[in-house]
Amino acid sequence: MQAIYHAPNQFNAQLIVDLLQSEGIEARIHGAFLAGAVGELPFGGLIRVMVDDADGERAGAIVAHWEALPVPDDDDMEDMPADVPAK
Repeated sequence: MQAIYHAPNQFNAQLIVDLLQSEGIEARIHGAFLAGAVGELPFGGLIRVMVDDADGERAGAIVAHWEALPVPDDDDMEDMPADVPAK
């Protein structure tokens, strides 16, 4: 197993897991419960998304593509059709 994404929080980690699973790649979150021990302040590097070594390169490319997508601002969201999910 290898870490392909270090998440700032469990929500972002779950987004990546869902994205990878939609592409047929099995992924897991490691370290989500450790973040609770730190308290409410973010503590980087604890939450990681892990995939099998065989899927690492493809999963990394999918995550890199997702991270490169522009994040819509509030004006973009008003113009977006209701059936298009936001990143």
